Amino acid sequence: MEELSAERSWLHKNRRQVAVVAIMLIVFPSFIVIYNLSNDSDTQYELSYSLTVWILPLEDEFTVHLVFYSSQQNAEKQVNRLQGIQFEVQPSDDEEHSFFLINLPEDLPGFWVRIGFDVHDVQSFVTLKVDVGQKAATSLLGREISILTQPYHG
Repeated sequence: MEELSAERSWLHKNRRQVAVVAIMLIVFPSFIVIYNLSNDSDTQYELSYSLTVWILPLEDEFTVHLVFYSSQQNAEKQVNRLQGIQFEVQPSDDEEHSFFLINLPEDLPGFWVRIGFDVHDVQSFVTLKVDVGQKAATSLLGREISILTQPYHG
């Protein structure tokens, strides 16, 4: 009988903390689910172009940064970017890497792509004109890079 009253007194003594924990376990997860559902409906992605990048892997992994612009002037000034893609190239990777460009105007004849290997090193980049449907190639720091963009047709 004394054990039961000892348990009641602990629960009675800590009822506010227990209530706060119970509310957090019930209300907080519900808020997260409602918040995520409301944000998902606002974001709609439309696949515009397929993108294929060819680059040979090296013995060490490295990061490739591609930033797409609609004009050469925008690419040189790094303003009004359309989209950016960053990906890792591992020593065991294939030469070909495939991606999608989303929410871009479908009537663009081509893109200007600023290609770099290190975000912090602004000197190691090249700007390349890539016409839709035609493979374009360049070299940066001794690495050959080819890019092909094609309209995405689902």
